[in-house]
Amino acid sequence: LKPRVSRTKTALDDAVLPALTTATKIFVLVVGILGILANLEYNITSILAGLGIGGLAVALAAQDTLSNWFGAFMIFTDRPFAAGDRVIVGNTDGTIEQVGLRSTRLRTLDGTQVTIPNSAIATTEVNNISRMPARKVNTTIGVTYDTSVEKMEEALSIIRDVLGANERVREDFIVNFEEFGAYSLDMRVIYWCRTVDYAESLATREEVNLEIMRRFEKAAIEFAFPTQTLYVKKE
Repeated sequence: LKPRVSRTKTALDDAVLPALTTATKIFVLVVGILGILANLEYNITSILAGLGIGGLAVALAAQDTLSNWFGAFMIFTDRPFAAGDRVIVGNTDGTIEQVGLRSTRLRTLDGTQVTIPNSAIATTEVNNISRMPARKVNTTIGVTYDTSVEKMEEALSIIRDVLGANERVREDFIVNFEEFGAYSLDMRVIYWCRTVDYAESLATREEVNLEIMRRFEKAAIEFAFPTQTLYVKKE
């Protein structure tokens, strides 16, 4: 198995192989000793019974450890993530730093290190953010109610032009006049950044927003903000 393990990209199997090697050696050693005793005409039935009881006691005492080992085996076979991937495990959001036989270490966005038992990971939903093809941006842009139909059509055209001209935005964006809001005419804007890096996606979003602002200002299209009109009736 060593040549095959050395060719894989993940470091998880490198951690599992030594434990598997040790367990195999112990198994072969025990079977060999029992075989020798059987050939010397010793009664190994009582020895096997003792090993069974001792093994049961050890298994009960090391139940958590064994469950973590099985969790590591599940991670190794299923490969839900690799070192360096950004994942969300339960309520923890961070980057995988190390996957061991007992636990997995994550570096959170705040810089702290979180250690999660492998048994918990094996039974918890894992959201691998690094494996998504692109970052989705779903936002609403509202303009004032005194915007004419022609200006509304121009606003939609501007947003589509801005998204289409940005090389870091995918071509399958969606821009539509969605609804009449409480204080604005709302346009739904959905697009995908070509990068999955959070900082780069924020930079792309900033580019898009600034360019829309420039184009709206030049076209005299006003953004809406929460407003109320009060009608005071005099008796």
